[in-house]
Amino acid sequence: MEKGLSRKDAIGHYNAMRDHKSDLNPKGPNATINNPDWYTKNQKGKLEPTPQRQVLRDSITEKIFGELKPSQGTPVGILLAGPPGAGKSTLLKKLFEDENLANPNITGGLKLEDFVVIDADNVKTMLLEQASKDGSLDSFIKPASFKALEDFGVSFSPLEFASLVHEESSMIAHDLRQNAIAGGYNVIFDQVCSNPKKVDDLVEQLSTKGYYVSVVEIHADRNFSEQSAFNRTIHALQDGRSARYVPTEVIKDMYDEQGFSKVRSSIQNLLDKKMCKVSAYIGCYAQDLRSKLPLKLAKGLRSKDGTMHVENGLQNIRSDGEPEKAEALRKYLENMKKMLQKQDNTASQGKPQKDTNPVNKNAGSVLKAPTSKPSADKSNNIKR
Repeated sequence: MEKGLSRKDAIGHYNAMRDHKSDLNPKGPNATINNPDWYTKNQKGKLEPTPQRQVLRDSITEKIFGELKPSQGTPVGILLAGPPGAGKSTLLKKLFEDENLANPNITGGLKLEDFVVIDADNVKTMLLEQASKDGSLDSFIKPASFKALEDFGVSFSPLEFASLVHEESSMIAHDLRQNAIAGGYNVIFDQVCSNPKKVDDLVEQLSTKGYYVSVVEIHADRNFSEQSAFNRTIHALQDGRSARYVPTEVIKDMYDEQGFSKVRSSIQNLLDKKMCKVSAYIGCYAQDLRSKLPLKLAKGLRSKDGTMHVENGLQNIRSDGEPEKAEALRKYLENMKKMLQKQDNTASQGKPQKDTNPVNKNAGSVLKAPTSKPSADKSNNIKR
């Protein structure tokens, strides 16, 4: 995509992606793992790359490791955790460049260029760049529905098909992690960390291999994550840059049924262990990272007894991110319930009722707000 779109057209483009998201299934027929020229299953049913595909995977490994050498001392492993759209890339740069944020307890006193950065999203970009060059983006990856849209003048950037290389990029990122840890490299693991078992297993593996382990967390509620991912896509389309479409279902899966962040829960579970394997921790809220105000950091260091002591710990904010409005809604509903119960009691006693029915007779079934409003903000407009 070369020419930027107007905001109206960018939103229309986004909606077209959303309307055809079923064709972007990470395990669907157009996913790279389902190309028989690239992947086959062994006798145990496990996917293995063909020799042709292994050449590409090896080239990606070489690019990511570059000229880096294994650590000459105690290797450092930094776990960078946060949901999509939270700002992990921004925080990573600040971690080494911002004098107010740079912390040797986290980085081991090293520079960013001393680390192998393992990020499945970077792998996705490399896979799609190669697919664009060799023609396989059009010949295999791009679904027929999107080709039909292109016939009507709609253009798509390679990154918009990122979900179709998701499974392969995850496999490659896993191998990169294993190679880096086995080789004793300083590593930054840029990942979501929503699965507590996988997080525990990674930290345990690093600890067993003699790593100094630190965690950097950026917390965002679901609304913020969804809006941020949406805005990032729209702004890229407006600027004519490659835009990576992140389905809302992907973000939704990062939060539990009550709307609490699985990432926050996983990291807290890690820090709360009696014998914590994490040596140092910092965390911040995504909202604070976007503002121009100084970051309010949660900081933690492991004590000699193996426990982690955190100052200004992060709270697991619900997905609406507005607890005061949620409380206002709760009070509003309680008032409504009491009012209706009072009407029922009056009716059962056979007494004439005042016209306090919450149903607006002129508007069918629209509820009126109670006389005593719970707060100044309009709680009946609260987003759920």
